[in-house]
Amino acid sequence: MMAVGLMLGLILTSAFWLWQTLRNPQTLPFHQLRINGQFQHIKTQQLRRLIQPQIHNGFFTIQLEPIKQSIMANPWIENVAIRRVPGTLIVNIREQQPVARWNDHYLINDKGQFFPAPNDAPPGLPSLRGPEDNQALVLENYKQINHLLNQIHLQIKEIKLDERQSWQMMLNNDINVTIGRDDILPRIQRLIHWYPQIINDRVDEIIHIDLRYTTNIAVQFKNLKRSD
Repeated sequence: MMAVGLMLGLILTSAFWLWQTLRNPQTLPFHQLRINGQFQHIKTQQLRRLIQPQIHNGFFTIQLEPIKQSIMANPWIENVAIRRVPGTLIVNIREQQPVARWNDHYLINDKGQFFPAPNDAPPGLPSLRGPEDNQALVLENYKQINHLLNQIHLQIKEIKLDERQSWQMMLNNDINVTIGRDDILPRIQRLIHWYPQIINDRVDEIIHIDLRYTTNIAVQFKNLKRSD
């Protein structure tokens, strides 16, 4: 009985010592911070200044979630994964890859996700506009129309859905196009059909293209009222 008691006491003492050791911030402290990622808008030194003061615990006691949340406050950061190895805290970061602008206050990344537009957002991004509850519809039509326009080596510079659910766009050669409300993709196909025949080498002469016709398109030239 005495031997069993001594053994139990030894086990409890060892467990308490181990628990105290693991709770000690000085157990396996971090000596190195490693930040991984390919950055265009994020400054690594700024991240270090943000993260370093939060590494004040050891391997077993550090709180990773507050560190992650503080990093994610930067709008240019899409995702953060933090890993710890003895002596080193490894922070893997994926930077947002913007492909378009949504209205005035948001950007759209390469995964179709919306995020607040930072002050240093790159100029020249395609502009998508519409009612706030139609983001998904505008983005989907933008993708489909842009894909079709590749056939004639054009891209969308701006596309807009108005309150009447009518579509307008500006091409990257600055030609304005009225698409209308119905049969959006068939109308784009009609533009693709007629573009090489009517417009191809006369871009500088054109003011506007109207696709709201059954079989044709209407082209307004600078020196002519309208040509069908």
